[in-house]
Amino acid sequence: MQDLAELVGDPVRLARWAEPMLELLASSAAPDEALNHLVRYFEGAAGPLNFLAFLESNPPAAEVLVQLLGGSPFLSQLLLRNPEYFYWLIEENRLEPRLSEDHYLTESERCLAFSEEPTAALNALRRMRRRETLRIGAQDLLQRSGMDETVLQISLLAESTLQAVFRLLSGDRPLGFAVLAMGKLGGRELNFSSDIDLIYLYEDESERERMLRFAKEFTRALTEFTREGRLYRVDLRLRPMGGSGEIAYSLPAARHYYQTWADTGDRLALLKCRSAAGDLELGNRFLKSIESFLYPRYLDRFAIEEIRWMKQRSDARLKRSQPESIDIKLGGGGIREIEFFVQSFQLLYAGRHRRLRAQRTLDALRELVRLDFIRQEEGRQLADSYRFLRNLEHKLQLVHDLQTHALPGGEEELRKCARRMGFASLPEFESTLADHRQSVSGFYRSLFSESSDDQPPQQAILRPGIDPEEAVRRLGEAGAFQPSALYEGIRLLADAKAFPHSPARLRNLLANLIPELTRLSPLADDPRAWLSRLDRFFEASGSRVALLSEMVENGDFARRLLTVLASGDFLSETLIRNPELLDSIGRPPEKGRPRRRLESLLEFTSADRFPEALRLFKRREDFKAAVGLLF
Repeated sequence: MQDLAELVGDPVRLARWAEPMLELLASSAAPDEALNHLVRYFEGAAGPLNFLAFLESNPPAAEVLVQLLGGSPFLSQLLLRNPEYFYWLIEENRLEPRLSEDHYLTESERCLAFSEEPTAALNALRRMRRRETLRIGAQDLLQRSGMDETVLQISLLAESTLQAVFRLLSGDRPLGFAVLAMGKLGGRELNFSSDIDLIYLYEDESERERMLRFAKEFTRALTEFTREGRLYRVDLRLRPMGGSGEIAYSLPAARHYYQTWADTGDRLALLKCRSAAGDLELGNRFLKSIESFLYPRYLDRFAIEEIRWMKQRSDARLKRSQPESIDIKLGGGGIREIEFFVQSFQLLYAGRHRRLRAQRTLDALRELVRLDFIRQEEGRQLADSYRFLRNLEHKLQLVHDLQTHALPGGEEELRKCARRMGFASLPEFESTLADHRQSVSGFYRSLFSESSDDQPPQQAILRPGIDPEEAVRRLGEAGAFQPSALYEGIRLLADAKAFPHSPARLRNLLANLIPELTRLSPLADDPRAWLSRLDRFFEASGSRVALLSEMVENGDFARRLLTVLASGDFLSETLIRNPELLDSIGRPPEKGRPRRRLESLLEFTSADRFPEALRLFKRREDFKAAVGLLF
């Protein structure tokens, strides 16, 4: 206060404002920090006495300033570095949410018009992003916007920035290059201090070198740190092959990866994927082409087990790295458990219910209620907990602009956090947080039971580290014939080489086929020999994953194929030696007499190939006749 009096130069004038000022300071999250920052702000003011007069005559402006200076060291530094931002902030209703894309696109365009020189334009974008972050952060701290509006504004700001940087670097020429937004940016749920997860695609494989150079230049422009700061941290690890893959992929290469190698982790990453910048039509075309992978027609129940494994591994890592702290994102009852809860329903049912393909978590929750997957009260509780935890996440990140999700350890810092959240006391905050975490954990456990006895066979038999005796017991309880032999056969299929497909993809498909294998096992005299024939047929056909996919999606086809292979050596060996006969299993018997079909075949067969054609015809007709007796 003495320092402030010396800066103002009129202690009596300051004393008259002392009482309302102290009330404002006391209402902030950290009164001492607020006062220290206020002194520094007065130091940077052109006329401290005039600034004091301005605050005296404008109590709402004084409240905004003190709440920011005492609520967020990060936002305080923005104001101290650029004191003029305060006047910009309180003018023209800038503390009202801007929920239209047009606002951010207009601001970005102004930055590009600032200079034709790329470095100057990028610095203008960095300043714009700094101002907008201050505006959105002030709304959040002052509770002028809710969580939904906050994450949308942060995301729209990031999107417009991506589009502006793309235009700056590519010019007016069409490039055939798409920027896909993943994760929270894809769902327009971005945090204050989030990385932005991106994937780069390009159209023309012949342009590979040029496209890779552009991808690196685009990433550098976003991430380069200058005197004006940087735009964003960029994470490209969700691309095909993760960190070991190329920085950008051609459309055919990306399609090939997701059709042959991708696994459940890739599906989870793509649930929020959206075309965000560059060639939007190219990005949308790619997303359309992988719909069958992302949203299969069958109920992929084994994906739920894989999500459970992911969470268990994450919990173990978190326990090693942060044994004492509470992580509101990754820890028990945290944000990740709500997201996994929602995404599990999407993986299971979005292939049949397009409305479940919502990219925002809260939108997807509403659809789960509308489709009667969860009760209205359950949806409301999960939505409330999600908003509370995301709001708390923002308050943690507004302290020092760090990507943190851990509650502070000391009581004083926890008390500041509680005040930022609007709680009058620390116990009230801790009690509310505990209630939300307990509620979320209950919903999560209801879907991801930790007990293997509560899991259906397909979610237990191929679980890593499962005791073979337990697996055999589970198959027996599910009604399998000779469960020990059946388990040996299933392990034979699971251990087969998956190349050129992902082993995880193969395991996933096989796990989803286990209920059908269990149900049909009484057809075979020896279930292990039965599944050995299936393995040999996969090898002969050269399309193991494609056939497994068809069997999982088409129960009638699976039943017919497995019945043929269970019938004995004659039909099985004939099919294995002649995989093309599979058509005779999958489609209805042809009408007409065999003689007519033979005459039609020989009409187009040369004399030297007549004997072989006749043998092939006889083998096919014998096979079809035998199959006809089975069905």
